[in-house]
Amino acid sequence: MHKLIEQKLKEYQEIIERTMSMEDDILEVERIMPNADIFIDYEVNINLRVKSMDEVKEALRLFASEGHLLDSYTYSDSLPLWRLHGKNVPIVLIVYFPFEGEEEAKGATCRRVKIGEDTAPRPIYKIVCDKPEDLEATQ
Repeated sequence: MHKLIEQKLKEYQEIIERTMSMEDDILEVERIMPNADIFIDYEVNINLRVKSMDEVKEALRLFASEGHLLDSYTYSDSLPLWRLHGKNVPIVLIVYFPFEGEEEAKGATCRRVKIGEDTAPRPIYKIVCDKPEDLEATQ
């Protein structure tokens, strides 16, 4: 077999092994948040649709109570994310606030507001909260 093919097969085998090692973390996320929208790449990612920072804090408390403590936080005024300790790989909490003007934004204390022109692939948005300190506390 050609060495390029052998190298590529080795890379694929490593991806398969890494993906299989995520099973415990996926099962743990499903147990903690049964309705979670989960996807995997090199870590376990949770898409969480929320209407307030209180919901984010509650999700973080829930994971912390199960031993999944915060490892790092990436501030973004459009798509913040929290990286938690998993059993084998990180668990990443990605929060999505509703877009201003959408039906789903009713009753939301934080929402995404369009702040820029339409660009490819989407317009520029920023998270705005009724209580600015909600987002400031995460910086």
